[in-house]
Amino acid sequence: MNSLFDAVKSYVDVAGRVLIAAVFVLSGWGKVAAYAGTQAYMQHAGVPGGLLPLVILLELGGGIAIVIGL
Repeated sequence: MNSLFDAVKSYVDVAGRVLIAAVFVLSGWGKVAAYAGTQAYMQHAGVPGGLLPLVILLELGGGIAIVIGL
C-alpha cells in the first residue's frame, strides 16, 4: 500500500509542478505576443518599459525551473 502511495505521489507532484508552471509560462508568452501593448501598460503604470525583457525571462525561466524541480 505504501509503495502505491509513493508511486501516485510522484505523479501528482509532477502534475502539480506542471500546472503551477503553466501559469508563469503562459503569462510570459502572452507578454511576448503583445510586447508593445505590455510595454505601454508598464510605462503607464510607472514601471520602465525596458524591464519587460527581464520580466519575460523571469516568467519563462521560472516556469521551466518549476517543472524541472528547481
